[in-house]
Formats: sequence, C-alpha cells, structure tokens
Amino acid sequence: MNEDQFKVMDRNHVLIMILLMLITVILLVHPVSAMNITMANPSSISDRDIIVFDSMGQTYGLYNSTSTISLNGTEDYIFTLKPARTNPLEDPYDWVVNEAFPFLESNFIALAILGAVIGIVFRKWLI
Repeated sequence: MNEDQFKVMDRNHVLIMILLMLITVILLVHPVSAMNITMANPSSISDRDIIVFDSMGQTYGLYNSTSTISLNGTEDYIFTLKPARTNPLEDPYDWVVNEAFPFLESNFIALAILGAVIGIVFRKWLI
C-alpha cells in the first residue's frame, strides 16, 4: 500500500468515528416529557393559592401550596402566588367571597352559640 491509500483510509476511519460518536450522543440525550412539582408550606397557618399559566397566558390550573402539579417538561410556565388576604375596601366582592363566606362556613356553630349567649345576657335591652 502506498501513502495515498493510508491517507484515504485514515480519513474514512475518522469520518466513521465522528459519525458513531454523533449517533451515540443523539441516542443518549433525550428531552424530559413530564415533571411533577410537589409543594409544601409547613410554616404557614393557611394555604396559599398558586395560579399556573402556560406560555401563551392561558390558565393551566389553580393549586394550593400543599398540592402536586404535573407539568409538561417541554413547555414554559408562569407561577403566580395569589395574595393570602384581600382588602375589603379595595375589592369588597372578592373579600366577601374569599374571606367572609369561608369564615362563616367554618365557624357557624361557634358564631350561633355566641349569638345565643349574647341574646340571653342582653335580652332586657333587646326587648
């Protein structure tokens, strides 16, 4: 074999090696198709709402701070924390729906007993 044949053979070997390395890298690297995010908020007294938007601004979902969210790993998301408390002077409807009604629902028995006791104690002024 002469020297020109060795150069052609070396060039072919190098090209085959590069091709094999490229194929190996392509086969080893693959994107993640889904992911889960588990949240915990141990120091908080109440849960906070988390609103998740997709990259187009559409609502993906509404979760609380102790839930698990399953997301598509190939898309971008925006996480927004909803305020824990609302101001009744700025948005009275939101305050009534999100603060007053849940408070009344969870404390109805205590408020009824308190009202009965106040009615009994102050009945002479009420009649």
